[in-house]
Amino acid sequence: MKYILTKEEFEKLPEALQSEYKLEGDNATLTLEGHEDAFVEKGKWQEAEKHRKNAEAKANEVEKREAQLLKDIEAAKGNEKKIAELRESHEAEVARIKEENEAQLKEIKARQHKAMIDAEATKFANEHFTVPSLVKDAIAKRLTVEEIDGQPVIRTLEPDGKASSKSFDQVQKDFLENKEFSSIIKASKGKGGGAAHNPDGKGGGAAKQVTRAEFDAMSQADRLTFSKDGGEVTDGE
Repeated sequence: MKYILTKEEFEKLPEALQSEYKLEGDNATLTLEGHEDAFVEKGKWQEAEKHRKNAEAKANEVEKREAQLLKDIEAAKGNEKKIAELRESHEAEVARIKEENEAQLKEIKARQHKAMIDAEATKFANEHFTVPSLVKDAIAKRLTVEEIDGQPVIRTLEPDGKASSKSFDQVQKDFLENKEFSSIIKASKGKGGGAAHNPDGKGGGAAKQVTRAEFDAMSQADRLTFSKDGGEVTDGE
């Protein structure tokens, strides 16, 4: 599928495909806002392109059928029964093609939405956990995609899969404070050499190091604050 179409090319597309473009002046551009990060893998991009080309081929098929119908009607002038049969057959075939088109577009969007969720979950897991694979899928299950004015937007879900009013930042906080994952939370590096949280509550000082055992012995709140303030977890005893 072309990324830039002339106005004439755009107007020949079925309505379902026109919605994928933004018409400005004499050109129409394929709308990809919100999808750039979704196509992070070449294989996924190629798969999406294959479906788009199939949809374009079907659009061309509809156009050819319409041209043929006009020729057949011209040839059947005076035979109203034949013309009615031609129109009925044409409409049934066009309806079938459009239904297939819509199904393919729906599949494309589903793939894009899944890729968006995977990208967000992978990014967060890699940034905050020493073993990202242990939490990535759990994070992905708390996310969904909603179409707002034709654009995909990440939304959150409750653990039971129901829609949530929480922001993605709040869901991330849930994971960082979850005891189940406390042992694999990364200790973040502080910026500018600032003070770190002192888990014994006896004042500040330079960013400090603690052993894994000491880190695990902290409360969830202390672990989170310690990590954010630049504390480091060592493998020492």
